[in-house]
Amino acid sequence: MVLLGSFLACLALTGLTAWGSQWWVVNAQAPQTIQLNASGTVLVRPPGRTEDVASPDRVPVGSLLSTEPGAQATLNFYAPDGVTVLATVQVSGNTRLWVLQADSPRFNLSPHDHTIRLNVEWGRVRARVGLDTSRAVKIDLLSEPQAWTILQQPGSNTSVEVGATRTTATVREGEAIVVSLSQNQSITLIKDQRAEVPPNSPILGPLPAERNLVSNGDFSAALAPDWATDIRQPKQPEDDIGQILPLTRDGRPAVNFYRTGQDWGQIGLTQILDKDVSDFQSLRLQLDVFIALQNLFNCGEAGTECPVMVKLKYVDINGNEQEWLQGFYANPSASVATLCVTCPPPRTPQHEQVAYNQWTTFESVNLLEVFEAANLKAVTLKSITVYASGHTFESWVADVQLLVSE
Repeated sequence: MVLLGSFLACLALTGLTAWGSQWWVVNAQAPQTIQLNASGTVLVRPPGRTEDVASPDRVPVGSLLSTEPGAQATLNFYAPDGVTVLATVQVSGNTRLWVLQADSPRFNLSPHDHTIRLNVEWGRVRARVGLDTSRAVKIDLLSEPQAWTILQQPGSNTSVEVGATRTTATVREGEAIVVSLSQNQSITLIKDQRAEVPPNSPILGPLPAERNLVSNGDFSAALAPDWATDIRQPKQPEDDIGQILPLTRDGRPAVNFYRTGQDWGQIGLTQILDKDVSDFQSLRLQLDVFIALQNLFNCGEAGTECPVMVKLKYVDINGNEQEWLQGFYANPSASVATLCVTCPPPRTPQHEQVAYNQWTTFESVNLLEVFEAANLKAVTLKSITVYASGHTFESWVADVQLLVSE
């Protein structure tokens, strides 16, 4: 009996050891690194703390993040290797969210996904799943009233806006699953669709989102044929003309503008639109900007040499061609103009200052109202040009959208 008992105990111990080892390999998790880039007042309350920290470099799991109106935060989620960007979450102003989970399988043999879980109490976030990942990434966005938005497809780009009475999810690229926990109901949204989750009611959707007039605005495909390259001859013939390259930065596709020069040069991309916008109710420009290098102050003396600029050409109600220009800069000076001083109406009141080496999302006002206020109502939107101008610069642009509603 002693020998038999010892033998059975040995078998049980061997089996439990093997099972426990397998369980550990499959389920063991390693923490991700969450990097924060902030513009304006962004407060983070780490777990176990009662006071907020202003714009720390890292955000621990369990933290409460809040942004003041006009502020903006970008959360980059890195795999445990510290190199691979798994996801990017952009947090708009007047938003409050909890970081509930951000971990990855510790061992390559594990079948589980990289997991990111956020609870958005109010405000607006935009989440993008990374492209260059060897393992699937799952983003869970919880919000009231008992809504759950799930992103899994690589490159998926979805915004979630939480208001007083409902959650609205809008897919710009890829797809997302929207779940109403109170109704035990779910729907799948694809590009340019949205859904609304009201309290104690079925999900409304899929509904049409604002239509995007720009093709390949996320630069996930080759530039041609949607975008035509426009590289101007530099003022000094011996200067570098510059280069435009579609690349990946921070796990997302983008276009890179780079030039080193002693005098003026300009490089850009143009897309022909030829869209009748006379019956539209709104037209908004949205894009993400990243400036790594700029040697001129602001946008040059005339306000026309920004490291990132967007130009819209349109035909007004009188049949005349008009231009509207918006610039972005990161090297400020109080003695240089912050707008295009040579541009006629309709012109933007100011170029936008952004922080160096971090993504910033820009959303314009309704441009149709701007054009009409200048007595230059738009009839046909001719083209959009995204370009960089100046002497020496390096900048990036991603997710260019012209959103219209009828």
